[in-house]
Amino acid sequence: MITGDLQTCPARAVEARPAPPSQGSHGIEPWTGIVRAAAGLESLSLEGVGKAALLDRTDTKFVIPIQALPAILAWCAPHYRVLEIAGARLRAYRTRYYDTPDLACYQAHHAGRLPRYKVRVRSYLETGQEFLEVKLSTNRGRTLKSRLPLAPAVDPIGLLAQVPLLGIARAVAPASLRPLVAADYTRITLVSRTAAERVTVDLALEFARGSQAAGYPALVIAEVKQERQGHSDFAAVLRRQGYRERRISKYCLGVATLVPGVRKNRFLPLLHHVQRLSGNHVPSGTR
Repeated sequence: MITGDLQTCPARAVEARPAPPSQGSHGIEPWTGIVRAAAGLESLSLEGVGKAALLDRTDTKFVIPIQALPAILAWCAPHYRVLEIAGARLRAYRTRYYDTPDLACYQAHHAGRLPRYKVRVRSYLETGQEFLEVKLSTNRGRTLKSRLPLAPAVDPIGLLAQVPLLGIARAVAPASLRPLVAADYTRITLVSRTAAERVTVDLALEFARGSQAAGYPALVIAEVKQERQGHSDFAAVLRRQGYRERRISKYCLGVATLVPGVRKNRFLPLLHHVQRLSGNHVPSGTR
């Protein structure tokens, strides 16, 4: 059981733009290349995303080194467009993840149980919009997502108790949920030109829990989201370059990194891979 004040997940000041990742152990600063490669893609408005919103989908995830991203984005130009909102193609996100005091949601992920839930509040830092979101991984290999906009000063858990999204009350009592870990990251969203497919590319990942923080500047988490599992140009090029699918959850990575004593045996191969990309250590510290 996790003890202490779980209400201390930070709400850092809203940045005017995403902060670039710091130089990692490889001594290479890829941010300029990433910005240039994203600028070379044809843009797409939020209204143009259409059915690629994919609130009922299959997911395929990859972990790649940030140094590889500029070339991958440049390759995407004939196949994908990039989401642009208010002139921004790299957009700053903050996600606050919620769990019960005994970490019922995390433990379900660690045990590989299905169905399982994830509860979070997602903030779009440039616009100030916030949404309460619930994700459900089903025993049929589908990921379902439902969300509600959050007005200022509205308690997200009180709202979830009134509107138990995706039947979450069958798994956990909404009133028992508390904020546990926060994640800040920059996201690039790609939309396929030919299929109902969206790719999210998350970088400059930072976790916080109270005064503790950990960053993964060398890491990129890419997620291919499809209406049905099938061919993906993005996944195909990654596989040709030797990257393979990884089961990874930003929430579970944050918990495994920052919560002392938590079970993580099932995640050890992933954590070792992440540590190799991060220079054989998990960068952490006190804020």
